[in-house]
Amino acid sequence: MLTTTEIFREYAKCLTSPIYAIETYLETFDKTQEGFVPFKLFPRQKEIIHAYDNHRFNLVTKPRQAGVSTTTAAYMSIKVGFADAENPEAILIIANKQELAFEFLAKIKDFLSQLPRWIWGNEYYGNAKNEAKSIFLTDSKKEIRLPNGSRVKAVATSKDALRGFTPTYLVMDEAAYIDNGAEVFGAALTALGTGGKATLISTPRGMDALYYKTYDQAKKKKNNFNIIEMKWYEDLRYNKD
Repeated sequence: MLTTTEIFREYAKCLTSPIYAIETYLETFDKTQEGFVPFKLFPRQKEIIHAYDNHRFNLVTKPRQAGVSTTTAAYMSIKVGFADAENPEAILIIANKQELAFEFLAKIKDFLSQLPRWIWGNEYYGNAKNEAKSIFLTDSKKEIRLPNGSRVKAVATSKDALRGFTPTYLVMDEAAYIDNGAEVFGAALTALGTGGKATLISTPRGMDALYYKTYDQAKKKKNNFNIIEMKWYEDLRYNKD
């Protein structure tokens, strides 16, 4: 077990560098190796993490099976896990299908389960006499809540998705496939206020009203979105040479 000084030092490293936290403590399933492996981010994934840290609005174009959603889920787990109890995070995941939103939340929950117990306190270690206390104060397919007050909620697309929930970070997965995506995002901007962040992630789907239009306007410098365009060959698992 780490000393108090070592915990403070490690906590500071993770708080200031999500990349360090991900690569030090998280594992992910690698289909090419058919098992769990240490989560070592390749350069474009690190670029995505830096973008999330440095820009309020991001749009990520992704090929299928490139690990963008997994990278985003890992980042969100670090943000909520290391959040200050006096300033907790509230992450809202919106997807075109309910099951996809639930799957995204499940990834975040899995990563949170991998984080070291010193984040939460002595009662979460457990011992021979007492079972470790669960870090999930609320635990369902739709929502989790942590000891530091942070919450993550997953919903299918709906203009009412933000009712009763003020997110600090909004993630819209497969945003191009959300039929009323522009309407939902418009409502989200109001809920985010002046400090919340938002990320649109998707594989392309023609000229939809939200994802394509946002991408096109960002290219023309007509909005505040930062674009990260990821190509399949930039995933080192699929481009060994």
